[in-house]
Amino acid sequence: ERRPVQINSMGKALISMLPATEREALVTKLRFPKLTDRTIRSARDYLADIEQSAKRGWFLNDGESVQDVIALAMPVVVNTEAFAITVAGPRYRLEPELEKRARQLRDACRSIQDK
Repeated sequence: ERRPVQINSMGKALISMLPATEREALVTKLRFPKLTDRTIRSARDYLADIEQSAKRGWFLNDGESVQDVIALAMPVVVNTEAFAITVAGPRYRLEPELEKRARQLRDACRSIQDK
């Protein structure tokens, strides 16, 4: 399944890997259609979300594209190429374990990332 880069956690993770000027130039060209009540609707808010997520260490789609689905992602570099890995699930199941799943995802990314 393909989804626009701006409405999923993997897109946020990948965009975060761009230099700031490239990231801002790309994001200002994106549209932010409302898919749910949680959808980020502006480039400014999207960039702020990416900055906050980068500080946290993982990227969240908190029902922004599908109301009751949460996804978290992290970027990973393999053979000098940027990828993102995600874990997604129903809100009722994933939300209580978000920090635990983020730690597990971080460990998985570290184990496959170029050293």
